[in-house]
Amino acid sequence: MRINLLLVDPIILSGIIVMVGVLILGSSVNAYINARRSVSFSSVSGNLLDLQFTGKAKDSKTGLVASYEYRYEGKKYNAHKIAYFSIHHNQAALFHSQLWQGNDAFPFKIDVYVNHNKPEQSVLIKGLSPKRWYLDLFNGCVFFLACVFISVAAYFSG
Repeated sequence: MRINLLLVDPIILSGIIVMVGVLILGSSVNAYINARRSVSFSSVSGNLLDLQFTGKAKDSKTGLVASYEYRYEGKKYNAHKIAYFSIHHNQAALFHSQLWQGNDAFPFKIDVYVNHNKPEQSVLIKGLSPKRWYLDLFNGCVFFLACVFISVAAYFSG
């Protein structure tokens, strides 16, 4: 089934496009705020259960996936978030070696940074990206502006 976009009301189409832009921008801003807040997270001891590369070697889509557990105030938590910023292919090997720290088998002890107000929120690397903290925020803004321009064009072309 094919939908002809010319039959869709330009105002509705414009609204949908702008909402997509708002969601992408909101996600970028939220990640930036959480990364800034994570600087004050408390450090607790945890166990790294798994750490793997995603994608192919030297591929621009290469990243890291982790699985870890920790205890905070007597309660056990499981988590997967490494950081509140995107770990791009050139950073994946660096963070992998920092987290691995010469251990030879899973599980092993690591530092986990926990939000003391919401202990289910944790990261392995706190703060902003050391090199490109602005990139995700910039991409969110550019995508939002592109959505606004497309929606204005759709509105006036209809």
